[in-house]
Amino acid sequence: MAAWWFALLACSGTGDPSATSTSTGPEPTDRSVASGESTTAATGLPVTSWPTGMPTAWWAATGCSTPPPTGDGADVVEVSATGGPSEWTVSVTVRSPDTGCEQYADWWELVTPSGELVARRILNHSHVDEQPFTRASEGPISVEGDAELVVRAHLHVDGADPEDGYGGEALQGTLAGGFDAAEDTVPAGLATQDPLPAECWY
Repeated sequence: MAAWWFALLACSGTGDPSATSTSTGPEPTDRSVASGESTTAATGLPVTSWPTGMPTAWWAATGCSTPPPTGDGADVVEVSATGGPSEWTVSVTVRSPDTGCEQYADWWELVTPSGELVARRILNHSHVDEQPFTRASEGPISVEGDAELVVRAHLHVDGADPEDGYGGEALQGTLAGGFDAAEDTVPAGLATQDPLPAECWY
């Protein structure tokens, strides 16, 4: 029993002690691509950039290996926007089975129904002790308020195909009119399209 407990202490990760579930502003240390840095080919729009329990403890204590995913992916829970009519600050609430850098939500994004990436908010660290969490775009996003968009989040899992990171629930709608559940197909190659996270910090 003692060996199991010490293995757990050595292998388990820690969350951000200063994080709270009510945080809505941008994380000053996360990176996103500024509006206008690049544009999509089809639309000309700029590309911007649970707490774990016994299963995780068991995996950690038996060799510090990556725990299996505790869900299907990172879910988009809510989307809100301020500004307009064509420049918006977008806040997205994500629920994800984060365990640390080996498994965490590494971005949320806005995509047109035809598959063009409009904006991507890079998340450079996990939110193990902050679920769900809300993060805003780090700059205004240039898109019309009545433009149809799909909002989804991506889950990074060490050793997994990045394309498999889109297993969570997405929302679809407009920034001016609101969002409902989406029944969309993820475009091939979207998970490897820039901008991408440079690293995970914790």
